[in-house]
Amino acid sequence: MGAIKKIETEVCEIWQDEKGWIHTSFKTGSDVEVSHMQEIDDILAKLCGGKPFKNMVDFRNKHINFDPAARKYAAKSHITELIHSSAIVFNTLPARMVVNFFLRFDKPSYPVRAFSDMNKAEEWLKKQ
Repeated sequence: MGAIKKIETEVCEIWQDEKGWIHTSFKTGSDVEVSHMQEIDDILAKLCGGKPFKNMVDFRNKHINFDPAARKYAAKSHITELIHSSAIVFNTLPARMVVNFFLRFDKPSYPVRAFSDMNKAEEWLKKQ
């Protein structure tokens, strides 16, 4: 699966694949704050061109700290109106905790599911 466009930020890499899906892979050791999420939203808006998109978020093998305000922002920011559906993939306990807080307490305004298997995440996104 090749990247069509790829952009790197302080906390992640973001690219769009040939299906039009947007992938976000967070960097291990990142401390994600609202300003980072705002930058990510700007990049997502450019990549999707204002059209709804499917989103794949990769937390596998990463240790990432999300500021509670950044999680809340990610759940309800302006870009969420364009997220058709989002799959989050993780395989560590710290990432599971971040994802669970996000899903249960921040309650994203778009369809989102968490997976420990990338293939299952891709299958779910395909069906959306």
